[in-house]
Amino acid sequence: MTNRITNPQDQWERENATDSGEEASRDALFQGILTLAAREQAKREDQQEILRLSRALYPLLPACQQGQLCRILRALGIAFTLE
Repeated sequence: MTNRITNPQDQWERENATDSGEEASRDALFQGILTLAAREQAKREDQQEILRLSRALYPLLPACQQGQLCRILRALGIAFTLE
């Protein structure tokens, strides 16, 4: 049986490499969350703009197109009410 003597520098480098990999993974996940949050915010802003334009357009449309507009908005998950 041989005695294994570990070099403290080698051990530190192995631990540091593992920590760096974990840190990189953590940073990548965090950046992914930030990206998704930004997309979700943009989506909400787009939906608000669609809703604003729809409210302005709705009274100008013939009845059949009003119904189509309501169906489109429902399909997009936008709650449409006239205020």
